[in-house]
Amino acid sequence: MTKKHRTQILLEEEQFQLLSRIAELEGRSMSDIARRVMDAGFAVLRDDFEAAAKRVRIISEGRAAYNMGSTSENSEKKE
Repeated sequence: MTKKHRTQILLEEEQFQLLSRIAELEGRSMSDIARRVMDAGFAVLRDDFEAAAKRVRIISEGRAAYNMGSTSENSEKKE
């Protein structure tokens, strides 16, 4: 098993709600979901678009179940 380091981050309300919803639906910990999302983001930052696309596909597979509507999406719907 890979060594893990404990850390603390502050999330905005929408980030927290989405993270906890995904974790609940997948039966995984919030930490596990956060690591998966960060892995996808780090792959993009490293210009590893192929790996990032693979991770995004994995994350997106159940996207409809997690759709909670972002603030920007909600404001677009109101216009």
